[in-house]
Amino acid sequence: MCVPPEANSNNLYIHLECAEKAGIKVIIQDSRMWTDPEAVAAEFKSHPALGMYYLWDEPNTTNFKHLAEVRDAIRKEDPTHLGWINLLPNYATPDQLVAESFTQYLDRYVEEVKPQFLSYDFYGIVQEAGATMLRKGFFDNLEEVSKKARKQAIPFWAFVLATPFGPHPTPAEGELRFQVFASLAYGARGIQYFTYWTPENAEGVSSYTAFKDGPISADGTKTPSLDLIGKVNSEVHSLAPALVKLTLESVKHFETIDEELEAFSPGYGIDSLRGSTVITSFFSDRDANWWVLVVNRSFELDGEVTLTLQKPINSVYEVNKQKGNLEEVKMQAEGRKQAFSVKLSPGDGRLFKLSKASDR
Repeated sequence: MCVPPEANSNNLYIHLECAEKAGIKVIIQDSRMWTDPEAVAAEFKSHPALGMYYLWDEPNTTNFKHLAEVRDAIRKEDPTHLGWINLLPNYATPDQLVAESFTQYLDRYVEEVKPQFLSYDFYGIVQEAGATMLRKGFFDNLEEVSKKARKQAIPFWAFVLATPFGPHPTPAEGELRFQVFASLAYGARGIQYFTYWTPENAEGVSSYTAFKDGPISADGTKTPSLDLIGKVNSEVHSLAPALVKLTLESVKHFETIDEELEAFSPGYGIDSLRGSTVITSFFSDRDANWWVLVVNRSFELDGEVTLTLQKPINSVYEVNKQKGNLEEVKMQAEGRKQAFSVKLSPGDGRLFKLSKASDR
C-alpha cells in the first residue's frame, strides 16, 4: 500500500513500491550511504523502481575524495545503477566552491571523482526591478560544462527552474522552453526540473530562499506549472530518439549581443541566416548528415529566421515534436539558393535534418 508524501515515511521500500506502481524510477537517499554504501547498494540494487543513488547535491572540492570512494564502493556492489552528484553553478563564490574558480572546481571534480556523467544547476531566469531577464553567465556555464563533457566522452544533465524562490519567478511557458531548448542546444542528455513538489520552508527562512508554488504546491495541490512542464517534456521525449544518436559539432549564436559567444558563420550545410536572434546548434549523425537545432533566444517574443542552404544540401526534414517522425520541409528560393523559414514561439526550439538526397 502506498503512503502519501505527507506521511513523511523514512521507509525507502514504501517509496520504491509507490514508484513501481506509478511506472517511474526513484533516486534514493539513505543516511548510511556515507558509512556503509555497500550495504545500501546490496539492499536496493534489485528493486525495479531504483533509478540511481543520491550521493550529494552541490558539493565543494573538500567532498570530492570521499564522494569518489562512496561511488566506487556502490559501483563495486551494483555496477548497473549510477550515483547522482549535482555540481554548483559558475556563480557560486570561491568560498562555496573551495576553489579559485568554477573552471578549477570542474577540472578537479572530473579528475578526482571521474564521474560517469556531469550534472549542474544554474537558475538563469530572474526578476530585477519588475523585469524578467537572463542571469549573466548562463551560456558560459552551459558552454564550459558541455565542452568538458564532450572532452571526457560522458553526457551532461542540466537543471530547469520550475519552482519560484527568491529572485526566480514562476516560469512562463517561454521561460521554461528557453531553459530546456538552450540546454539541448549545448548537447544536454538529461533535463532535470527543480522541483516537482514544492519544498516546505523552514521557520525563519529568508525571503531570498523561500520556496513558493512549484508544479505541486507544498500542500499537495497541482498548479498550472505541472501541465506546462508535461507539455514541454513530452516534446523533449519526441525529439530524444533523434537527439541521442547525434554528435554535437558546434553552437553558434545569430545576432547575439554577447561578444564572448561564438557568432554564426557559414558551415554545416547552412550558408546564411536572416531574421530573429537565435541559437543554431549543429550536429552530425553516423551517415554524415548535418542536423541543426534552432532555438529562439527570446523567451518573451515570437521569432522567425530564414536559413539558406549550402550545396549539396537539397532537402530538409523536421522532427515532429508531437510524433517524433521526420516531415519534409517546404523550401523557398533565396536568390539562387534554396532556403527554409522557421517560426518560433518564445524560447522554443525545432530540430531539422539537412539531407544531400531527397529521402529521409
